[in-house]
Amino acid sequence: MNGAVEVLLRYGYWLLFVVVLAEQIGLPIPAVPVLLGVGALSGNGRISLLVALGVAVVASLPPDLIWYELHHHKVHPTPPIPHESQDGADYS
Repeated sequence: MNGAVEVLLRYGYWLLFVVVLAEQIGLPIPAVPVLLGVGALSGNGRISLLVALGVAVVASLPPDLIWYELHHHKVHPTPPIPHESQDGADYS
């Protein structure tokens, strides 16, 4: 466990940025363990909580804005399913 603490102390902010960004993009990389580790170290005063919060926000905003814009402009990965009424008429 000391190895993980040493890695977080040495590369904490960069690791936090990369992991949060990767998760927000959609890669299957969980950010929760890094967030918990950084939170624990900030509770001990070894990492700045405000800087860590800022890094996490800066890492998560660009992908969130891109996902929002894609959804806002209705760019869907699959075409919509046409709807049919009970009388057989197509109202799509």
